[in-house]
Amino acid sequence: MAGNDGTLRVGAAFPDPPFNAVRSRPPDPLPGSLRSRPPDPIPGSLRSPPPDPIPGSLRSRPPDPIPGSLRSRPPDGDGGLDIDLMNAIGRALGRDVVFVHYSGRDFNGIFDALDSGEFDCVTSGTTVTGSRALKAAFCDPYLISGQALAVDTSRLPEVTSIDDLEGLTIGVQQGNTSQPIANRLVADGRAGRVRVYDYGSIRTALRDLSTGRCDAFMKLGPVLTELVRDLPGLRVVQRGITVEKIAIAVPTSDAGLLSRIRVAQARLEEDGTLPTIRQRWTGSSLADQSGA
Repeated sequence: MAGNDGTLRVGAAFPDPPFNAVRSRPPDPLPGSLRSRPPDPIPGSLRSPPPDPIPGSLRSRPPDPIPGSLRSRPPDGDGGLDIDLMNAIGRALGRDVVFVHYSGRDFNGIFDALDSGEFDCVTSGTTVTGSRALKAAFCDPYLISGQALAVDTSRLPEVTSIDDLEGLTIGVQQGNTSQPIANRLVADGRAGRVRVYDYGSIRTALRDLSTGRCDAFMKLGPVLTELVRDLPGLRVVQRGITVEKIAIAVPTSDAGLLSRIRVAQARLEEDGTLPTIRQRWTGSSLADQSGA
Protein backbone atom coordinates (compact mmCIF):
# COMPACT_ATOMS: atom_id res chain seq x y z
CA MET A 1 0.00 0.00 0.00
CA ALA A 2 1.04 3.65 -0.34
CA GLY A 3 3.41 5.21 2.15
CA ASN A 4 2.23 5.43 5.76
CA ASP A 5 2.72 9.20 5.70
CA GLY A 6 0.07 9.65 3.01
CA THR A 7 2.54 9.81 0.13
CA LEU A 8 2.69 7.79 -3.05
CA ARG A 9 6.35 7.00 -3.68
CA VAL A 10 7.05 6.65 -7.39
CA GLY A 11 10.26 5.01 -8.58
CA ALA A 12 11.79 6.43 -11.75
CA ALA A 13 15.10 6.50 -13.60
CA PHE A 14 16.27 9.96 -14.64
CA PRO A 15 16.77 11.50 -17.15
CA ASP A 16 14.15 10.01 -19.46
CA PRO A 17 12.45 12.82 -21.38
CA PRO A 18 9.63 13.26 -22.31
CA PHE A 19 8.60 11.04 -19.39
CA ASN A 20 10.62 13.02 -16.84
CA ALA A 21 13.53 15.45 -16.43
CA VAL A 22 12.40 17.79 -19.19
CA ARG A 23 14.18 21.12 -18.99
CA SER A 24 12.03 23.09 -21.40
CA ARG A 25 8.56 23.94 -20.20
CA PRO A 26 5.56 23.98 -22.54
CA PRO A 27 3.77 27.32 -22.85
CA ASP A 28 0.48 25.99 -21.47
CA PRO A 29 1.26 23.83 -18.42
CA LEU A 30 -1.37 21.44 -17.14
CA PRO A 31 -3.22 23.01 -14.19
CA GLY A 32 -2.15 21.44 -10.94
CA SER A 33 1.05 19.89 -12.28
CA LEU A 34 4.46 20.47 -10.74
CA ARG A 35 5.12 22.95 -13.49
CA SER A 36 1.93 24.91 -12.93
CA ARG A 37 1.47 27.25 -9.96
CA PRO A 38 -2.16 28.47 -9.94
CA PRO A 39 -2.85 31.86 -8.37
CA ASP A 40 -5.24 30.40 -5.78
CA PRO A 41 -3.77 27.06 -4.65
CA ILE A 42 -5.85 24.54 -2.78
CA PRO A 43 -4.56 24.38 0.82
CA GLY A 44 -2.83 21.11 1.57
CA SER A 45 -2.77 19.90 -2.02
CA LEU A 46 0.25 19.28 -4.26
CA ARG A 47 -0.55 22.62 -5.81
CA SER A 48 -0.13 24.45 -2.53
CA PRO A 49 3.52 24.47 -1.34
CA PRO A 50 3.57 24.99 2.43
CA PRO A 51 5.58 27.92 3.82
CA ASP A 52 8.13 25.45 5.19
CA PRO A 53 8.59 22.73 2.53
CA ILE A 54 8.48 19.15 3.70
CA PRO A 55 12.00 17.66 3.48
CA GLY A 56 12.06 14.96 0.86
CA SER A 57 9.16 16.27 -1.22
CA LEU A 58 9.63 17.40 -4.81
CA ARG A 59 9.19 20.94 -3.57
CA SER A 60 12.05 20.71 -1.11
CA ARG A 61 15.63 20.95 -2.37
CA PRO A 62 18.08 20.32 0.45
CA PRO A 63 21.60 21.63 -0.08
CA ASP A 64 23.18 18.17 0.10
CA PRO A 65 20.68 15.60 -1.22
CA ILE A 66 21.22 11.92 -0.54
CA PRO A 67 21.59 10.12 -3.89
CA GLY A 68 18.74 7.70 -4.51
CA SER A 69 16.65 8.90 -1.57
CA LEU A 70 13.37 10.77 -1.47
CA ARG A 71 15.47 13.88 -0.95
CA SER A 72 17.36 13.31 -4.18
CA ARG A 73 16.11 15.46 -7.00
CA PRO A 74 17.57 14.96 -10.48
CA PRO A 75 19.34 18.04 -11.85
CA ASP A 76 17.90 17.80 -15.36
CA GLY A 77 14.46 19.27 -14.65
CA ASP A 78 11.18 18.19 -13.13
CA GLY A 79 8.65 18.11 -15.96
CA GLY A 80 7.35 15.30 -18.09
CA LEU A 81 4.51 12.98 -19.06
CA ASP A 82 5.06 10.65 -16.11
CA ILE A 83 5.34 13.58 -13.68
CA ASP A 84 2.01 15.05 -14.78
CA LEU A 85 0.31 11.65 -14.96
CA MET A 86 1.34 10.58 -11.47
CA ASN A 87 0.44 13.94 -9.95
CA ALA A 88 -3.01 13.64 -11.50
CA ILE A 89 -3.36 10.09 -10.16
CA GLY A 90 -2.09 11.24 -6.76
CA ARG A 91 -4.77 13.92 -6.60
CA ALA A 92 -7.42 11.34 -7.53
CA LEU A 93 -6.19 9.04 -4.74
CA GLY A 94 -5.76 11.84 -2.22
CA ARG A 95 -2.02 11.21 -2.00
CA ASP A 96 0.98 13.49 -2.24
CA VAL A 97 3.37 12.17 -4.89
CA VAL A 98 7.13 12.00 -4.42
CA PHE A 99 9.52 10.65 -7.03
CA VAL A 100 12.34 8.41 -5.86
CA HIS A 101 15.39 8.46 -8.11
CA TYR A 102 16.44 4.94 -9.11
CA SER A 103 20.15 5.04 -9.93
CA GLY A 104 20.98 1.36 -10.52
CA ARG A 105 23.23 0.30 -13.41
CA ASP A 106 20.61 -2.14 -14.74
CA PHE A 107 17.10 -0.79 -15.24
CA ASN A 108 15.55 -4.15 -14.38
CA GLY A 109 16.83 -3.69 -10.84
CA ILE A 110 14.07 -1.14 -10.35
CA PHE A 111 11.62 -4.04 -10.00
CA ASP A 112 13.67 -5.58 -7.20
CA ALA A 113 13.59 -2.19 -5.47
CA LEU A 114 9.82 -2.08 -5.98
CA ASP A 115 9.43 -5.53 -4.48
CA SER A 116 11.57 -4.60 -1.46
CA GLY A 117 9.37 -1.58 -0.70
CA GLU A 118 11.65 1.27 -1.76
CA PHE A 119 8.70 2.74 -3.62
CA ASP A 120 4.99 2.06 -4.06
CA CYS A 121 4.97 1.98 -7.85
CA VAL A 122 7.23 2.48 -10.85
CA THR A 123 6.43 5.04 -13.52
CA SER A 124 9.46 5.51 -15.73
CA GLY A 125 8.44 5.05 -19.34
CA THR A 126 8.34 1.37 -18.42
CA THR A 127 7.68 -1.27 -21.06
CA VAL A 128 5.59 -4.29 -20.09
CA THR A 129 7.45 -7.54 -20.82
CA GLY A 130 6.87 -11.16 -19.86
CA SER A 131 9.85 -11.28 -17.50
CA ARG A 132 8.90 -8.00 -15.83
CA ALA A 133 5.32 -9.19 -15.38
CA LEU A 134 6.71 -11.94 -13.15
CA LYS A 135 8.14 -9.31 -10.81
CA ALA A 136 5.42 -6.63 -10.88
CA ALA A 137 1.74 -6.13 -11.67
CA PHE A 138 1.05 -3.66 -14.48
CA CYS A 139 -1.82 -1.27 -15.00
CA ASP A 140 -3.31 -0.73 -18.45
CA PRO A 141 -0.84 1.01 -20.79
CA TYR A 142 -1.00 4.80 -20.86
CA LEU A 143 1.15 4.90 -24.00
CA ILE A 144 2.09 2.49 -26.77
CA SER A 145 5.41 3.28 -28.39
CA GLY A 146 8.41 1.53 -29.94
CA GLN A 147 12.17 1.45 -30.23
CA ALA A 148 13.98 3.94 -32.45
CA LEU A 149 17.49 4.20 -33.91
CA ALA A 150 19.76 7.26 -33.85
CA VAL A 151 23.05 7.84 -35.66
CA ASP A 152 25.43 10.67 -36.43
CA THR A 153 24.19 11.38 -39.93
CA SER A 154 27.20 13.56 -40.71
CA ARG A 155 29.47 10.54 -40.15
CA LEU A 156 27.18 7.72 -41.28
CA PRO A 157 24.71 9.19 -43.78
CA GLU A 158 24.12 5.77 -45.31
CA VAL A 159 22.58 4.35 -42.12
CA THR A 160 18.83 4.83 -42.24
CA SER A 161 17.56 1.72 -40.44
CA ILE A 162 18.60 -1.41 -38.56
CA ASP A 163 19.15 -3.00 -41.97
CA ASP A 164 22.26 -0.83 -42.45
CA LEU A 165 24.18 -1.85 -39.32
CA GLU A 166 26.35 -4.67 -40.66
CA GLY A 167 29.81 -4.43 -39.07
CA LEU A 168 28.78 -1.45 -36.92
CA THR A 169 28.54 -1.04 -33.15
CA ILE A 170 25.08 -0.48 -31.70
CA GLY A 171 24.71 1.02 -28.23
CA VAL A 172 22.03 0.19 -25.67
CA GLN A 173 21.44 0.71 -21.96
CA GLN A 174 21.70 -2.16 -19.49
CA GLY A 175 18.23 -3.56 -18.87
CA ASN A 176 16.55 -1.52 -21.59
CA THR A 177 14.17 -3.38 -23.90
CA SER A 178 16.45 -2.42 -26.78
CA GLN A 179 19.17 -4.75 -25.45
CA PRO A 180 17.71 -8.09 -26.62
CA ILE A 181 16.90 -6.55 -30.01
CA ALA A 182 20.50 -5.42 -30.47
CA ASN A 183 21.80 -8.80 -29.31
CA ARG A 184 19.60 -10.50 -31.88
CA LEU A 185 20.87 -8.23 -34.66
CA VAL A 186 24.44 -9.23 -33.82
CA ALA A 187 23.54 -12.93 -33.56
CA ASP A 188 21.93 -12.73 -37.00
CA GLY A 189 24.99 -11.02 -38.49
CA ARG A 190 23.09 -7.78 -39.09
CA ALA A 191 25.27 -5.71 -36.72
CA GLY A 192 28.91 -5.94 -35.65
CA ARG A 193 28.72 -5.74 -31.87
CA VAL A 194 26.72 -4.36 -28.96
CA ARG A 195 28.11 -1.76 -26.57
CA VAL A 196 26.18 -1.86 -23.30
CA TYR A 197 26.07 1.25 -21.11
CA ASP A 198 25.04 1.52 -17.48
CA TYR A 199 21.48 2.76 -17.42
CA GLY A 200 22.50 6.11 -15.92
CA SER A 201 25.24 6.68 -18.51
CA ILE A 202 23.04 7.89 -21.34
CA ARG A 203 25.07 11.11 -21.71
CA THR A 204 28.22 9.05 -22.20
CA ALA A 205 26.45 6.95 -24.82
CA LEU A 206 25.37 10.01 -26.77
CA ARG A 207 28.88 11.46 -26.57
CA ASP A 208 30.26 8.18 -27.92
CA LEU A 209 27.73 8.35 -30.73
CA SER A 210 29.20 11.70 -31.72
CA THR A 211 32.83 10.65 -31.40
CA GLY A 212 32.50 7.29 -33.18
CA ARG A 213 33.02 4.92 -30.24
CA CYS A 214 29.45 3.87 -30.94
CA ASP A 215 27.88 3.92 -34.42
CA ALA A 216 24.18 3.76 -33.59
CA PHE A 217 22.04 3.91 -30.48
CA MET A 218 18.64 2.32 -29.82
CA LYS A 219 16.09 3.47 -27.27
CA LEU A 220 12.36 4.14 -27.00
CA GLY A 221 11.34 6.58 -29.73
CA PRO A 222 9.97 9.51 -27.70
CA VAL A 223 12.96 9.43 -25.36
CA LEU A 224 15.60 9.17 -28.06
CA THR A 225 13.99 12.00 -30.02
CA GLU A 226 14.24 14.31 -27.02
CA LEU A 227 17.77 13.26 -26.09
CA VAL A 228 19.30 13.98 -29.52
CA ARG A 229 17.18 17.03 -30.32
CA ASP A 230 19.87 19.61 -29.62
CA LEU A 231 22.95 17.51 -30.40
CA PRO A 232 24.64 18.47 -33.69
CA GLY A 233 24.69 15.70 -36.28
CA LEU A 234 22.69 13.21 -34.22
CA ARG A 235 19.31 12.27 -35.65
CA VAL A 236 16.68 9.59 -35.20
CA VAL A 237 16.63 7.74 -38.53
CA GLN A 238 14.13 4.99 -37.77
CA ARG A 239 11.10 4.69 -35.50
CA GLY A 240 8.60 1.93 -34.83
CA ILE A 241 11.16 -0.88 -34.66
CA THR A 242 9.01 -2.54 -32.00
CA VAL A 243 5.57 -2.09 -30.46
CA GLU A 244 5.78 -1.68 -26.68
CA LYS A 245 3.14 -1.02 -24.04
CA ILE A 246 4.18 1.58 -21.45
CA ALA A 247 2.50 1.19 -18.06
CA ILE A 248 2.65 1.83 -14.33
CA ALA A 249 3.99 -1.08 -12.27
CA VAL A 250 3.03 -1.92 -8.68
CA PRO A 251 4.11 -4.76 -6.39
CA THR A 252 2.39 -8.06 -7.11
CA SER A 253 1.36 -8.12 -3.45
CA ASP A 254 -0.63 -4.85 -3.60
CA ALA A 255 -3.77 -5.64 -5.56
CA GLY A 256 -5.57 -2.77 -3.82
CA LEU A 257 -3.19 -0.11 -5.10
CA LEU A 258 -3.21 -1.68 -8.55
CA SER A 259 -7.01 -1.43 -8.66
CA ARG A 260 -7.10 2.16 -7.40
CA ILE A 261 -4.51 3.35 -9.91
CA ARG A 262 -6.30 1.53 -12.74
CA VAL A 263 -9.59 3.23 -11.87
CA ALA A 264 -7.97 6.65 -11.54
CA GLN A 265 -6.09 6.26 -14.83
CA ALA A 266 -9.25 5.15 -16.65
CA ARG A 267 -11.09 8.23 -15.41
CA LEU A 268 -8.24 10.49 -16.51
CA GLU A 269 -8.43 8.90 -19.94
CA GLU A 270 -12.19 9.35 -20.13
CA ASP A 271 -12.29 12.97 -18.95
CA GLY A 272 -9.54 14.04 -21.37
CA THR A 273 -6.82 14.70 -18.80
CA LEU A 274 -4.53 11.90 -19.95
CA PRO A 275 -4.91 12.70 -23.68
CA THR A 276 -4.05 16.31 -22.83
CA ILE A 277 -0.94 15.19 -20.95
CA ARG A 278 0.16 13.04 -23.89
CA GLN A 279 -0.44 15.91 -26.30
CA ARG A 280 1.64 18.24 -24.17
CA TRP A 281 4.65 15.95 -23.93
CA THR A 282 4.62 13.86 -27.11
CA GLY A 283 2.77 16.09 -29.57
CA SER A 284 -0.10 13.61 -29.92
CA SER A 285 -3.09 12.86 -27.71
CA LEU A 286 -3.29 9.28 -28.99
CA ALA A 287 -2.42 6.39 -26.71
CA ASP A 288 -1.03 4.32 -29.59
CA GLN A 289 2.03 6.10 -30.96
CA SER A 290 3.92 2.96 -31.93
CA GLY A 291 4.56 4.18 -35.45
CA ALA A 292 5.66 7.68 -34.48
